[in-house]
Amino acid sequence: MPHCLLYRKCFLLLVCLFVFFIQKPIAQTCSSSLGDPIVNITFGSGSNFGPPLSAGTTSALQYQAATCPSDGNYSIVNYTAGCWPNDVVWHTATDHTGNSNGYYMLINASNQPSNFYIQTLDGLCAGTTYQFAAWLINMCSVTGILPNITFTIERVDGTVLATYNTNDIPIVNPATWSQYGFYFTTPIGVSTVVLRIRNNSPGGVGNDLGLDDITFKPAGPAIVATIAGNTGNTIAICQGDNSILQLTASVENCYASAAYQWQLSASNGNSWSDIIGANSLAYTLPAKGIGTYLYRMLVAESININITTCRVASNIITLQVHAKPVTVVTNNGLSCSGDTIVLAATGGSMYKWAGPNNFTASTSTASINNATIASAGKYYVTVTDTVGCATVDSTTVAVYATPVAMFEVASPACEKNGITFLDKSATFGQPLQQWIWSFGDGSAATVNNPVYVFASPAKYAVSLLVQNDKGCKSAPLIKEVTVSPLPVADFLLPGICLADPFATFISTSLISDGSQSQFLYSWNFGDANATGLNPNISAQPTPQHSYSQLGAYRVGLTVTSKDGCIGDTLKNFTVNGSLPVAKFLLANGQGLCSNEAVMFTDQSTVNFGALTKVDIYWDYGNQPFNKVTDSLPFSGKQYTHSYPNFSTPLNQIITIKYVANSGISCVDEAVQSITLKASPVVQFATLNSVCENVAPFLLRQAGEVSGIAGTGIYSGDGVSSEGLFAPLAAMQGSHIIRYTFTANNSCVAFAEQPVVVFAQPLINAGPDRFMLAGGAIVLNATSVGDSLLYNWQPNIAIDNNHMLMPRVSPLQNTMYTVTASTTKGCVATDEVMVTVLKDIFIPTAFSPNGDGVNDTWRIPFLDSYEGATIQVFNRYGQVVFFAKGKAVSWDGKYKGQILPTGSYAWTLNAGNGKKIMQGMVTIVR
Repeated sequence: MPHCLLYRKCFLLLVCLFVFFIQKPIAQTCSSSLGDPIVNITFGSGSNFGPPLSAGTTSALQYQAATCPSDGNYSIVNYTAGCWPNDVVWHTATDHTGNSNGYYMLINASNQPSNFYIQTLDGLCAGTTYQFAAWLINMCSVTGILPNITFTIERVDGTVLATYNTNDIPIVNPATWSQYGFYFTTPIGVSTVVLRIRNNSPGGVGNDLGLDDITFKPAGPAIVATIAGNTGNTIAICQGDNSILQLTASVENCYASAAYQWQLSASNGNSWSDIIGANSLAYTLPAKGIGTYLYRMLVAESININITTCRVASNIITLQVHAKPVTVVTNNGLSCSGDTIVLAATGGSMYKWAGPNNFTASTSTASINNATIASAGKYYVTVTDTVGCATVDSTTVAVYATPVAMFEVASPACEKNGITFLDKSATFGQPLQQWIWSFGDGSAATVNNPVYVFASPAKYAVSLLVQNDKGCKSAPLIKEVTVSPLPVADFLLPGICLADPFATFISTSLISDGSQSQFLYSWNFGDANATGLNPNISAQPTPQHSYSQLGAYRVGLTVTSKDGCIGDTLKNFTVNGSLPVAKFLLANGQGLCSNEAVMFTDQSTVNFGALTKVDIYWDYGNQPFNKVTDSLPFSGKQYTHSYPNFSTPLNQIITIKYVANSGISCVDEAVQSITLKASPVVQFATLNSVCENVAPFLLRQAGEVSGIAGTGIYSGDGVSSEGLFAPLAAMQGSHIIRYTFTANNSCVAFAEQPVVVFAQPLINAGPDRFMLAGGAIVLNATSVGDSLLYNWQPNIAIDNNHMLMPRVSPLQNTMYTVTASTTKGCVATDEVMVTVLKDIFIPTAFSPNGDGVNDTWRIPFLDSYEGATIQVFNRYGQVVFFAKGKAVSWDGKYKGQILPTGSYAWTLNAGNGKKIMQGMVTIVR
């Protein structure tokens, strides 16, 4: 393909920049305004490449679907790049609009000047001025012949109506589209013209160009459309704005009889429609809904006003009708005095609030802190958007009074008693709905006047929070409530009989704070026979009262603390008879040993009531002032006592005195003597721990030490009647051994000691072993026991004589002895004989027929040579058996297949420097 260095002529036209070189209009020709294009040749759009031009449009050029057409060719493309890089270097270019899919005509001109574009155009208006225009670009970016273009408008008979020459189109970097054009007027009666575009440049390097967007527009007088009261071409109003807007136009006077038509476009100028009746220089806009509306005035000779190709248009007036902002106005709901009211609005860029108490704010979210009742009411907000349209909305805020919690505590406030809490809260006329009490000990209540029992005295932080029916909550009120301790009423009952002059009641009442000295007392003696001189009541802490009759009485005591807390008690009290009878029955009084306890049973009586106490003198003869007193005696009660043990003399006589009391002055006593026998004294020395395998031995560690005559015996696990202890019979573990001594007077004493028997270890050195001289074997010993220690002897030809299974390699027959020891010192031993064979016995035949006799070929004790290898070969020298470091046991097979009967050679390498042995073995079947 020829290129620019071979006289290539390139011709390209493209639309980008709106630069006009317009021929001066003829005098009195209307050319100040333009109408819509009646011809608009864009070459279309799509992917590379576009279709060729219609037949007859060009005769000087041939169509070539290429981004770099050759000389005398053109293409319809949306993009070209990288053409002729070695000379003129074409621009990288798209169509003049920048549309990546828009087509333009890419021309590589022919060598001779020629008309490269011819088109007949119909539908023009006669006697009308038109503007012709086209976009061109010089495709060469470095050097080359400059394109020179002539545009000619002719009648169909060839008469030239107008012509225009571009002069040379310069090289411009970066690639730049330029628009060229001129005005012409169609004669009366002419509506069809012929457009010719000629390339005037000679052939040679360059002359490459692009062509795009050829237009014919009607031209007319200057028309200026305006909005009354506004200087610009755009006016914005808000939805619902009822202002009167009037459009006016001024028109240059160059038509013989001008006519007017206002048009409207609701599609951003993509399509226009005539406004019916809008045919004057002024037009009042009707109310419009939300949207953008374009208006313009069309002007033409009155006879052409309805012909779309004959009209010219004014500038465009834009009316923008904006929607008012859509706002949502809210508050944070019902509020209580002291709360924060939060107002919120959306949908705008500016906000203006107004409300009660002269409230104002200018943010979308506004807050009113520490609200009061006066803060209630309606709050208005004006919401304005970015174009100035505004909406007014409101929200109503309710504010209710917050209650104030108050309460009182009923007195006295005592532990373990119900304490009443009285609600005294201020409600400000709003009913309370909820009470939340907290008593400071983790407990709570939700009633208005609770009664609560505190478990212990203390200072408690009691709180109350109340809430009214509108949900308004008070601040919690916290009071320190002192809960006082309850006194514990108690007193000692005197033991009296009817003969006693009076009964003295001693209060033992207490209180946890130690304030019992401030108690108030109230006694009731329960005496129906009381008199004025011997009253039934008393306020003394330790009163006395005389009873005149035998009987049972109910005596009550009530004590009141300094804080008003009350404690009481009621006890049964008996005035006993005056005739007690002391008596007791010995259970084992005679023949009792001194190391045994004396026991007797009370059999005392009284003519009414019960004994108040008994005094027991256990050894009245020797210790007449040493007694034991029981203040809670009852008939049948048993008493025991142990006397000091003695071994001499043989017997002691002891006197027991028993004194029974039914009152202060009502007393009786009983005396009995008992005989105690001397008792033996036994000592038992500590027993040493032993192992299970220790031989039975006699126990000699115990004996009687006082010298009293008698016999002693041992007893316990593993102990015989003769005192022989057998650890193996007792078995492992801890055992109690008892020594019992029986004196000749039948008195017995015993002592005990523990003995621990340790487990005996078990050791088995394994079966006697055979090995080949120069080899080595492992002694397969076994043991039972924990943490055992091992010792093999003699320590000869053994790798480690302190392990259970050592490796040995003696040169001669050797008896090895192994000793296993526990950490407690218990030991066990065993022996194993290792016999050393001087020669290797290698069988010369075997019969692997499955009869259980000589079914395998084995070399005894070969495993004592750990590195020994043996190979068996067939008559072809092939290895059919191999073994290393283990006992040989060949079944006469090779890879699982039975080998035939016959003789096979073998080699044995015992290692350790021994000579390699060889021989024959025969398989017999």
